[in-house]
Amino acid sequence: MLCLSTATAQAAPASPELVVGYYDFPPEIYTDAEGFVHGPVIDLTRQVLKEAGYRAVYRQLASARLYRDLIEGNIDLWVGAAGKPGLVEHTLESRNILGQTRINLYFRPDTRPPRIPEDLVGKELIVLGGYSYSQDLAALFDNADMALQLRRTGTHESALQMLMHRRADYVLGYQSPMQEAVRKAGMDMLPHLALQDVPIRFIISRRSHDSLGLRDALDRAYERLSQDNQDIRLPLPSARAAWPLP
Repeated sequence: MLCLSTATAQAAPASPELVVGYYDFPPEIYTDAEGFVHGPVIDLTRQVLKEAGYRAVYRQLASARLYRDLIEGNIDLWVGAAGKPGLVEHTLESRNILGQTRINLYFRPDTRPPRIPEDLVGKELIVLGGYSYSQDLAALFDNADMALQLRRTGTHESALQMLMHRRADYVLGYQSPMQEAVRKAGMDMLPHLALQDVPIRFIISRRSHDSLGLRDALDRAYERLSQDNQDIRLPLPSARAAWPLP
């Protein structure tokens, strides 16, 4: 009987493996100096994948590469902002909202809070290269009547420095990484206006094997964990969005 049990255990199929892409979005998800990934996003992902019966290989990528690999099916899954232009037709999104991220308009303490959109006309605005924004925000940038002068940079840290050195009037940034950049700089939090709360979902490549089945398995696993009274939802932003876009 012992030999039979051992043989049966050895013959048990391994859990399916998923390639999960991510880019650093501290403190929600980030890679430490030793190359290990941490943060509440990765904790949630591990819980749900384990419950759904999957193993994961985590692959850190630049955001543009991550989006391309999702489209091409080189990665199976990303946990990120729903409704990204250019991804919607190539991906499936989980039914369940895992949390929210917030997009804010930041300005210096010596700047009065702007009225939106009129006080942005002709101003210099820092945006983050590699990050994508909603269609509403993109339409605001592209509106010729706004005459916005866009300044691009790669990180929230560099955006913060550009703003404080008066190389632009405002920064359009995501709340969590901007808070982390301010903390690392030893500064008080910058004044800002909340523009949008963006839902976070599992984003699945349509080219992943049985993408519909994978989406449903992740949703069911998330729902089971939630029904077991486990507090697995990602932390929400600290306040509701205050400024609807025109």
